[in-house]
Amino acid sequence: MVDKDQAKETAIGTVIDAVNAEIVQFSETLSRRGVGKKAKVEPDDKPIIPPEEGGGEGGGDRPEIE
Repeated sequence: MVDKDQAKETAIGTVIDAVNAEIVQFSETLSRRGVGKKAKVEPDDKPIIPPEEGGGEGGGDRPEIE
């Protein structure tokens, strides 16, 4: 807003208001759908040890490529 042009300021304000309204609408929609809630993750009994550090049979569900 270097020019201090009232018409540009009004136009930009209108765009900002429209974008903010869309953000509020999407946020409410996601909230109703339950998106964004934190998943409750319970820690496993065994620590995860990478195969390079001697952690068992290898890379989990990924096949080992030789």
